Amino acid sequence: MNPRISLFVWVLILHFIILGGVYMQFGHQPLVFFSVEAVVLISLVFMSITFRRITRPIRQISESINRLDESDFSARLQLTGDVLTDRLVLFYNRMMEQLRSERAHIRSQNHFLDLLVKATPLGIVILDFDHRISEANPAACKYLGLTDQEIAGMIPSDIEGQLAHTMATLNPGRAETVRVDGIRQFSLLKMMFTDRGFQHPFIMIEELTDEINRAEKESYTRIIRMMSHEVNNTVGAINSIMGSVNDYLNEQFPGAGSYRDALDVAISRNENMNRFMANFAGLVKIPQPVFSPCDLNEMMRRLVLVATSWSAPRKIRIETQFTNPLPLIEADVTLLEQAFINALKNAIEASEDEGFVSIKTYADPVRMVISNTGQIITPEIQQKLFTPFYSTKPSGQGIGLMLIREILTRHNLGFSLQTVGGITEFRVIFNS
Repeated sequence: MNPRISLFVWVLILHFIILGGVYMQFGHQPLVFFSVEAVVLISLVFMSITFRRITRPIRQISESINRLDESDFSARLQLTGDVLTDRLVLFYNRMMEQLRSERAHIRSQNHFLDLLVKATPLGIVILDFDHRISEANPAACKYLGLTDQEIAGMIPSDIEGQLAHTMATLNPGRAETVRVDGIRQFSLLKMMFTDRGFQHPFIMIEELTDEINRAEKESYTRIIRMMSHEVNNTVGAINSIMGSVNDYLNEQFPGAGSYRDALDVAISRNENMNRFMANFAGLVKIPQPVFSPCDLNEMMRRLVLVATSWSAPRKIRIETQFTNPLPLIEADVTLLEQAFINALKNAIEASEDEGFVSIKTYADPVRMVISNTGQIITPEIQQKLFTPFYSTKPSGQGIGLMLIREILTRHNLGFSLQTVGGITEFRVIFNS
């Protein structure tokens, strides 16, 4: 039974016992009996009032505890008028106000941190004790190509891609750099944080593509400009001197044909050197794109006509599959044609004789895929694609892929080059 009810029942019983005793003792004296009965009744009323005053804060505290169970920190006790009881009430109210204030502060901090984690471009993946992904912010989901609903509960090793594979083998406290699709580069770092006495692992993913590309471009731009300046000045002077000598021999020594032929060969080699350096110089002189609406399908039809001159001698088929209607894209037509003609040429050169090159366009979002049979891209080659001056061709200069990367990057387009199921695919995704 509730202690308060037990006390109230005990007081009632006590008073009834007293009334019974008085009746037995003074029942034959009505005046005395009624006087004592009045005193007992007054005592009973007084005890009832006192009991209510004593138990009122207890009832309030009980109700407040029930509200605390429901996470309601707004409950407050009312003053009773009793000094000692009011001290307890005031202390309880101050404690509740402090708890409410601290709880609101923690909620505000958690909300701010949650917004910060969601807005940061740094990918954050939190793992549970079974090394499954318990939470990932939008940046991490974007890098891994999954939604937050799809990624929850997955093990990194179950996710496709080089980025997830590196996450699965990452050691705590150690950072690793990985290149994805031969284009995008990421830095991964695995750390631990402590919550309620337990350590939780988490992984931070930072994209370094723009920074690395910017540093590479600054480096090779300085080198190319210096080499171009020195070679052009030197070759120009040498060609001028050799031209004068050739003219002198022609006038004074008509029979010195072999010498003039040697000079012609030397001049021709110098001109080739000039063209060689002009190719590199053109890489650093790409203008900023001037955007205008253009038809991707029509652009690729024009480029197929140009590429036929390279494919026909080797009997390589160029197949097209264009989606119609296709929304117009915003691009610099001249620059984009230069990038795509290089991609088509690379696909044809990598194909086997009597092979095929396929060009497909898609809508929603607008994208294009150039695929070819023949030479595949191994994981080792994949890591080096689009790096400055890298080429798999024996006589290649590594300019074509650099030119493609530079033009598409300036258009803010997503692109990749990889072998899927024995077919090499060059993909370009246009922003909607």
